[in-house]
Amino acid sequence: MPMEVVRNLPYDHPYRWDGTLFGGPKLWRPTEIQTSLWLDAEDSTTITLNGTTVSQWNDKSGNGINVSQATATSQPAYSATGLNGKPVIEFDGIDDVLSIGETNLGRNLAGMSAAVVLKWVTAPATSKPLIAFSISGAQLVRFSISGISPNYAFGGRRLDGVSAQTVTGNQSLLTTTTAAISSVVVNYQNTAVDLYTNGIVDRQTTTFLTSGNTSDTSSFLFNIGKNSSTADFANVQVSEVVFTNSALSERQRQQLEGYLAWKWRLEANLPVSHPYKNLPPTV
Repeated sequence: MPMEVVRNLPYDHPYRWDGTLFGGPKLWRPTEIQTSLWLDAEDSTTITLNGTTVSQWNDKSGNGINVSQATATSQPAYSATGLNGKPVIEFDGIDDVLSIGETNLGRNLAGMSAAVVLKWVTAPATSKPLIAFSISGAQLVRFSISGISPNYAFGGRRLDGVSAQTVTGNQSLLTTTTAAISSVVVNYQNTAVDLYTNGIVDRQTTTFLTSGNTSDTSSFLFNIGKNSSTADFANVQVSEVVFTNSALSERQRQQLEGYLAWKWRLEANLPVSHPYKNLPPTV
């Protein structure tokens, strides 16, 4: 089989080729970091369609955090070839959202990490969350990744009943012309937040709230496509979402970025200094 044909196979296909020889090292996948939530639009078995819209997107982490939308008019659109010939789920910025109710996401943790493969359709003039979930019993944001043109931002609170804090990127990395990998690593114990776009450091701070674990309470609501408490809907395409219940190390974060970049054909967006600029991560 010609190499270019093989490269078009799904990322985890046993005969996929990405610059390593057949029979060589296995490609790194998010199973190496024990995901707490993993949504993958390339895996068609995880998506329930209502015609051309998505009524449910199933979690691959094993934790059963399956997001859904019963109202047909609020279901995001599905395109099998929307991102470099690969699938996207598009939220219209009007009323599209996929949600799940109470979960253990963010409960009693020393750190969290998340990464999203996305492409903005409309640059948000006001803050529009890509993903957000709220504290138990109230629609107050516990964790969110959002955009407000031309920057990405992370926001949330460690403890229930305290004010949230927002960390906004320093660089103008938000674009509607190319897809991106937006990631955040939060170390609650060290009061640290690191924002990255396509493996490029966007903002780092060590003054995020106070030190300690998150509250030992369930999260009230998890959304993709809007905030948990307001009608701030995002006009955005999403292809993959990965969460972990820990602050990833630099190596783990770069492996995740490398996996996402090569899977979604975004490796050209990685900086020259990135360890997976020229080859995908392997195990």
